[in-house]
Amino acid sequence: MSARYVAETAKSRMVDFCNEPRKVLEWTWNFISVISLVFGIMAIVTASALDDEHKGFGFAAIWSMFLITFLAVLGQYVLGGAARGCVGSAKSSYSTPLMTGFWLGTSFMLAIAFFVLGCVFAAFENQSIKTLGAFYLIQFFFLLGFSVYGLRKREYVYSDEGRPPGIPANSPFNSGGDPYEAHRDSTHDFPHTSREGGHEGVE
Repeated sequence: MSARYVAETAKSRMVDFCNEPRKVLEWTWNFISVISLVFGIMAIVTASALDDEHKGFGFAAIWSMFLITFLAVLGQYVLGGAARGCVGSAKSSYSTPLMTGFWLGTSFMLAIAFFVLGCVFAAFENQSIKTLGAFYLIQFFFLLGFSVYGLRKREYVYSDEGRPPGIPANSPFNSGGDPYEAHRDSTHDFPHTSREGGHEGVE
C-alpha cells in the first residue's frame, strides 16, 4: 500500500465527510463535549487550589463548568446523539427549530462570556488562573466557530436527511432544484367564460 494511495483515500474520505454537514456537526460537538469535560476537571482543580484572596475566580470557574456541562448535554439531546440511547425519543422531542435556535444562541453567548473570562483570567500572575484562562479562550474559539457553522447549516439538525420537518423526501424543495418548474412546464386548460343575458356562464 503506497503512501500516495493512503493520501488519496484519506482525502476522499475527508471530502465525503465534509459534504455531510450533519456528521460534521455531530463529531465537532462530541469533540467540544470532550474538551468541556477536561475544562470541568481543570475548573475543579483550580478552584480547590486557590487561596481565600482568589475565591471569586474559583466560583467563576465552577459556575462556568456547570454552564458548559449543561450546554454539552443540551447539544447531545438536540443532535440526538448520546441522549437518544438514554431516553429513546430525544430526536423527535428536541430536534426542532426552536430548540436548535436556543442551543446555537446559547453557544454563541457562552462563547462571548468565555472570551471575557479568558481575558480576565489571563491577566493574573497566578499560574493556575492563567491556565484556566487559556482553556476559556480555547473554548471561545471552538464555540464561536461551531455556533456560526451551525447557524449556516441549522436545517441539517432538524432531521437526518437535512430538511425541515414536514417536507417529504421526494419533495422538489429537498432536491435543490426549482420546485415550481413542473408547474411552469405543464399546461392547464381553464374553462372559458361567456356573458349571455347579463349572466356569466361556463362554456
